[in-house]
Amino acid sequence: MKTLTRLITAAALMLASCAPMTAVAEYPTKPVRIVVPLTAGGPGDIVTRAVAQRLSVAFGKPFYVENMGGANMNIGGDFVARAEPDGHTLMMMSTPMLISPALYANMNYHPIRDFAPVSMIASFPLILIANKSMPFKTVPELVAYAKQHPNELNYGSSGTGSSTHLAGELFASMSGTKLVHVPYRGINEAVMNLIGGQIQLSFAGAPIAIPNADQGKVVALASTSPQRSPRLPQIPTIAENGLPGYDVTPWYGIVAPAKTPPEVIKRLHEEIAKIMQTDAIREQWASLGADPSASASTEAFGKLMQKELEMWDRIVKDAKISIN
Repeated sequence: MKTLTRLITAAALMLASCAPMTAVAEYPTKPVRIVVPLTAGGPGDIVTRAVAQRLSVAFGKPFYVENMGGANMNIGGDFVARAEPDGHTLMMMSTPMLISPALYANMNYHPIRDFAPVSMIASFPLILIANKSMPFKTVPELVAYAKQHPNELNYGSSGTGSSTHLAGELFASMSGTKLVHVPYRGINEAVMNLIGGQIQLSFAGAPIAIPNADQGKVVALASTSPQRSPRLPQIPTIAENGLPGYDVTPWYGIVAPAKTPPEVIKRLHEEIAKIMQTDAIREQWASLGADPSASASTEAFGKLMQKELEMWDRIVKDAKISIN
């Protein structure tokens, strides 16, 4: 009887150890939805659709995008946080979702606890641009001017609490300057007012900043990324111009609901890493002003998310930013 019990136990353990491998081999068993918590047509939507198309080929099952915009990405975030953690519902996460906990007192989900990180897929460095009539053409000159003229330089953003807003707050804090924030409904409107002279500075994405700089409408002072972008080697970084450690690099990545099987997460990460290495993706991302940015591992992506959550919380509190 004891021998029979041992055999049954051994068999059960073998079956249990094989179950995850079987699940991975069969994944996905149905179409996979990738929720984009934004309206259709923006950079986050475009890069996610491109990745979804290639994941469909890699896995042999449809991966499709469903847009759930609204409430500063919180509607889509809440939906995916509550979804079945079986790998068949994923989400495009981006920088604003890690800013939200510092801005909103009552959120129905948490961007770290309620999601399993898979991989970053793209990063979009911001460009610090200035009105062409200003007497400064470099970051050190800007800092010197701002210190001599406190609260006289206005910088426009895409809205209170946005990455383009907090990029300015971090810059002012690290440089010891006093800048005046002017929120707009979108960064395009802010840049138009900068060209018109109503404001003097803005932190804008490369797709809008660089064409205007090339046409002589604005002056591109520096990039907000920690290293120079391979696409924009002529643009110095703020970090190398007197503010070491400055880093505001908005990004897009893929996450899954917490408790999604680790084997599924790992498989998704491996396929996304391959996709990011293709020439087609590199060319498409370059046309959008983005850099392909596959995370080295799911753990590395998780650490980045945690680091940024803490950084944005500190910036928001130091600047005393609130959203009613």
